[in-house]
Amino acid sequence: NLQVRNDDQTWGLVDEILASFNLGYSNTVDGMDVEKMPNFNENLAFVREGKDLTMERRGLITASDTLFLKVSNTVAGTYRLTFDPDNIYASAPAFLEDLYQRIATPISLDKHTKVDFSVTADPASQNPARFRVVFGSSKLMTAALTYLQLQAEVSPNPVKGSRINVRLINQPQG
Repeated sequence: NLQVRNDDQTWGLVDEILASFNLGYSNTVDGMDVEKMPNFNENLAFVREGKDLTMERRGLITASDTLFLKVSNTVAGTYRLTFDPDNIYASAPAFLEDLYQRIATPISLDKHTKVDFSVTADPASQNPARFRVVFGSSKLMTAALTYLQLQAEVSPNPVKGSRINVRLINQPQG
């Protein structure tokens, strides 16, 4: 689901999509999938074979599967993607990749997951292909874990003036 944060700090639903997995479903677009009818404002869709889908039915999840999301017609503000799994059986973990922020967020396959993100004046933050769900491992996962384990020294301490020095400790090159 795609939600937007309102001025009163509540969340409003703006669009929904559904992915369904079954041994009898095809991984190519067919009559079991439903094409997206666009909204006037924000839109959320799956993209497969050049088509925007509101419902994508696929074979059983494998460790190399990807669901390509399209988030379009956004404006500057705070949004939330929510994932509500129901009877999903997968041996591979799932991650939401944010290609703008270059981070991967784990998605639970048995509990509700919320992922907030911002759209700014930067056109890249509004890229409709910014997000995808990957199963198995994420190439961005290592960067996300390294970021969470970041160790740094800041000097001078306390900071004086408008300049600081940051030294990263024990970080891999790259």
